[in-house]
Amino acid sequence: MTSPADVTAQKQRGRPFEPGKSGNPSGRPKSARSKLGEAFLEALCDDFNANGIAAIQAVRAEKPDQYLKVVASILPKEITGEDGGPIKADVKVTLSFD
Repeated sequence: MTSPADVTAQKQRGRPFEPGKSGNPSGRPKSARSKLGEAFLEALCDDFNANGIAAIQAVRAEKPDQYLKVVASILPKEITGEDGGPIKADVKVTLSFD
């Protein structure tokens, strides 16, 4: 009679499963991972709709460093002009010598 340790040792040598097969033939249920993400985002959206403006104002007043981190994290890393080219600006300088 083979012990569970012998069976495990046999599986660990080489390939434990045939190609295309796994130890869980049913696999992970479809959308199991995305359901958690969807539920989290829905709860976050509900909380933000109820408290978002007040939370942003509190963080800005009480933890300005964290507020700036959030602002910086949502800004684009690089700003470009039309078609990804350089930014074009017309600048008019007026000098006055009085």
